[in-house]
Amino acid sequence: MITMTKLRAVPHGLKILMILALVFGLLALPGLAQDQDDPPPQLDTALTVEEQVAAAVTEDSVAVAEALEDSTAMVVLQGKDLFPMHGVSVVGAGDRAAALSEAIGEIAKSFKYSPEDLTTIKDDRIQGTLLMCGREYLGAVWEIEAKALGVTDTELAEERIEIIRQAIIDYRSDFSSGSIIKAVIYAVLATILLVVLLTVLSRLRRRLENSLEQRIGTLTLFKVLKGEVLVNLFRAVNRLVYFVTLVWMVLAYLNFLLSLFPWTYGIASQVYGLAAGPLKAFGTAFLEQIPSFFFLAFIIIGTVFLLRGIRFFFHEIERGRIRISGFYPEWGRPTFNIVRLIVISFSIVVAFPYIPGSSSGAFKGMSLFIGLLVSIGSGGAMANVISGIILIYMRPFNIGDKQKTA
Repeated sequence: MITMTKLRAVPHGLKILMILALVFGLLALPGLAQDQDDPPPQLDTALTVEEQVAAAVTEDSVAVAEALEDSTAMVVLQGKDLFPMHGVSVVGAGDRAAALSEAIGEIAKSFKYSPEDLTTIKDDRIQGTLLMCGREYLGAVWEIEAKALGVTDTELAEERIEIIRQAIIDYRSDFSSGSIIKAVIYAVLATILLVVLLTVLSRLRRRLENSLEQRIGTLTLFKVLKGEVLVNLFRAVNRLVYFVTLVWMVLAYLNFLLSLFPWTYGIASQVYGLAAGPLKAFGTAFLEQIPSFFFLAFIIIGTVFLLRGIRFFFHEIERGRIRISGFYPEWGRPTFNIVRLIVISFSIVVAFPYIPGSSSGAFKGMSLFIGLLVSIGSGGAMANVISGIILIYMRPFNIGDKQKTA
């Protein structure tokens, strides 16, 4: 037992350490008691070995399915897609598809093999099914690959072997003399049809333009819109439609022509995609900009009619029919020019965000560059404009003033 005398002999720092140790000990007692009451964790032995294996296989199948979605390549024969091939283990999808495509191509070209020689062989040692043509190995379908697709490897192998068999039959049929002669006849007929359609389309375009020009070319509609403007607008739209139709007809012709022959079947879809891709993107962008075009048309028409009204007003002032106190008739034309410049500038500012491509960096950079050139080159011109405005509105000279010369 520690007496008070001994406790007082303990140094002050040691007393503090003892008190802290006692407090931490009291706080730790409930945790230690809880740890002793809780039983140690035990493994779940309720599941049988088969269920544990099935759960592991399910997890592996999900992982493989996710991997299959990220790694897929098509098996092709002479440019035609047959079926997708997935990557397994260290062998990528591209390598498996390329090897199988090459093997199928060799079998299709060699007439010593019949499509009926294609078979499947189940091999439990490799946990998969082999794709064979006689004694030639084509490829394999693995159990883990088929399980990820929701079928057995035997079912997937049979499905793929049927696709390969039909592809080889079609391949040999396409290269037969009868198919080639038929393809040549179709190509000649398609060429004749294209020439006839292009001729009819060209004549129809010219006849429409000439007919519209004869009917409204010399007229003035609503006293403000000349027929010549409408004719030019229709001619531009008509030629645009003609060009787009011409491009699509030629693309359709090339796609049909190249797809007739087995040597160029793979090129047909590529040429069509390369040529139609930009047109498709342009068409999509054009459709998206249709509301902007309507807004721009509204701004242009509104600006034109506003300028016509302003011109009429100042023209009447210049002719003396409208009188404003302190505003001289000779100020009518120059004031109209200044107001017209302000109205046009304001219309451009309002319409700028609706111009297609105005939000792109290239368009903004070009606008800045043009503005810089104008500002640099118009220094002298602006000085002359300011001088002219001062001379007009300060009226140092009037009509009828006499000038005395030495």
